[in-house]
Order: sequence, then C-alpha cells, then structure tokens
Amino acid sequence: MSALQENMPSTSETELGAEVFEKILNFPFGIPGFPSAHRFILTQTEKERPFAWLRSIDQESTAFAVVEAYRLVPDYSIDISDDELAEIGSPTPQECAILLILRIEVGETVKIYANLRAPVVLNMTRRMARQIILSDADHYSESTLFEFGVKK
Repeated sequence: MSALQENMPSTSETELGAEVFEKILNFPFGIPGFPSAHRFILTQTEKERPFAWLRSIDQESTAFAVVEAYRLVPDYSIDISDDELAEIGSPTPQECAILLILRIEVGETVKIYANLRAPVVLNMTRRMARQIILSDADHYSESTLFEFGVKK
C-alpha cells in the first residue's frame, strides 16, 4: 500500500466529519487557476481505483480526477527545487506522493489525458501540497491514457 492510500480518507469520512479535517491537504498557494481553493481532501472508492478525486473544501464545485504518477509512468521523475519543497514542509522522498491531474474530453470518443507537465506533490506527513509547473516542458507532455467510443 502506498503512502497515499494509507492517508486517504475512506468514502464514509467524506461527509466532513472530524476524521476528514485530520485528512485535509493544504495548498498554501492554491492550484493555478483556482487561487482561493486551499483545502482539499482525497477520496476514492474501490470501484474508482487507481483513480481518485482531489476535492476542494473551499470551493465545493471544484474537484480534480487524479492518479498516482508511478501507476502510469513507473520511472516518472521530476526535479523540484529546495524552495518549492520548503513551501510544503521540506518532505523526504518517503513522505511524498506525486499525483497527476486528469482531463476528460468528450466528443465522438472519450479521451482521458494525464497532465505530466504539472504534477501535484503531496507531503503526506504534514498534509501540505503544491502543484509544480515543470520548467523543462519538453521532458514530459500530456499523455493519453484511454480513448473509447461513446454511444449516441
């Protein structure tokens, strides 16, 4: 079991009881495009695995489908500056989880993309997180996970 799974609230906790407030992830700088959303929880049902939801507590209509980076790209690695790590409590590699935000595009087919250029780095011990915009944009690009037809 990964550090992320060990620290993820069960679906029964998502009614914002006391247990959930112990599981809140704080984004000190928000998420790009969502500057006032600072507090999130991760939720996941057995049926949704390996995917999860990063849900804002500050903006209830804001949620992101996410997946742990290593599940898609086993050798995924990123360079994070000491300053960026300090913003989330200077975690050790063992305290970190890296998530990729997913984008779902519905048209003639449904495509699901993973954003490899802007991972979310979580400090699971201190419950702090930050989306990192990679400066080496050529290193990774958006990756298509799935594409399937839609019944009309």
